[in-house]
Amino acid sequence: MPLTSAAEFDTLIDAIAENHVARMKAISNGLKAPAGLLLPSHIERTTLSDGVPEEVRDVLDSSAKDPNQMQVEVDKDNVAPAAQAYANDEMPKSDFDDLMDKQTDDNINEFSNSQYDTRDKLKALGHQHQDWQDVILNAFKEVGDYLLGSVWQPVANFFEDLIKQIQEFWNQVVDWFTGVWNGITDWWNSTFGG
Repeated sequence: MPLTSAAEFDTLIDAIAENHVARMKAISNGLKAPAGLLLPSHIERTTLSDGVPEEVRDVLDSSAKDPNQMQVEVDKDNVAPAAQAYANDEMPKSDFDDLMDKQTDDNINEFSNSQYDTRDKLKALGHQHQDWQDVILNAFKEVGDYLLGSVWQPVANFFEDLIKQIQEFWNQVVDWFTGVWNGITDWWNSTFGG
C-alpha cells in the first residue's frame, strides 16, 4: 500500500535523517547509539539492489556518498600527520587530543549536513514522484545505515583505538626510559654505594 499523504512521507524522511544524526553523535562520542529506525509495515520494502530511479541515485551520490568520502579523506589528511607528530613527541598530548576532538566534531557536522541535504533533495523528489516515495525512504535509510555501520562506526573505533595505542606506546617509552634510568641508578649505587 503506498503512502497516503505527503505529510507522512515528510515525517518519515525527517525521522530517518534525525535517527541517523542521533546515531552518528552517539557513536562518535563512544556512547550507545539509538536503534535504527524501523519503517512502518505499510511501506513496501525495497533494497538498493532492487534498483532506484536515476534521479534518486544522483542525489545519493552527490549528497550522501561524495561528502562522506571527502570527510574520510580529510580525516586521513589531518589525523595521520598529527598521530605521527604526537608519536615523535613533536606535538603535546593536549594538542593531539584537541585535534581528535575537533576531527570528531567535524565528522558529526559534515555527516549531519549531508543527511539534511540528502533529505531535502529526496523530499523534493518524493513530492514530484509520489510513486517513488517507498523506494526513496528505503534507499535513504539503507545508505545512511551503511555509512554509519560501515564507515563512521569503524572511524570512531579507529580514533578511540589510535588514542589508546599511542598512549600505550607512550607509556612503554616512558617505562623503558625509566627502566634504563633506574638501571643506571641501581648500577651506580651497587658499584659506588648509595
